[in-house]
Amino acid sequence: MIKRAVTIALATAMLATAGASLGASDATAAEEGVVKGSAAWVGKGRVFQTGAKEGLFIGAFGGILYLESATGALDRVKMLCPGTVEMNLETGAQDGEGKCVMTDANGDNAFADWACAGKSPGGCEGSFTVTAGTGKLQGIKGQSPLKARTAIREILVDLKSGAVAETGAGLLVLPELKYSIP
Repeated sequence: MIKRAVTIALATAMLATAGASLGASDATAAEEGVVKGSAAWVGKGRVFQTGAKEGLFIGAFGGILYLESATGALDRVKMLCPGTVEMNLETGAQDGEGKCVMTDANGDNAFADWACAGKSPGGCEGSFTVTAGTGKLQGIKGQSPLKARTAIREILVDLKSGAVAETGAGLLVLPELKYSIP
């Protein structure tokens, strides 16, 4: 009888400890925040003349996202962001959109949509929306205003086809990235 009571007490203690551990790991897995992030980026693509005064850029930019707080699941993720930008070749007005894949050191991904409008040279402003993730980033959601600035531009023209290869560099700023990971 005493042996059975001790066995039941030990089993209860082990279950309680396991339950507390599971609860603790669930609590530490969840993350929410409002952070400021920025990434120096480089991009490459092609510009096609699609009208008398219109151009279409198709390409990608990438860099490493650093959070101002230097903490959190999105600090130091590698970003790769393909997209398109429609341009008015006369006024410099531009309107773009695309997707981003953000990959952490363990290979887990967060996915985002971006959109912005502005004037070239200079940059654009718009939105950045985190839509999904994999691994420990599964279920992530978030959003921020987006500001992109362009500092360096190199353009190569193919006179035969009319296509233009363009390389650029600049800064992406997410001034108020609100995110949550369940």
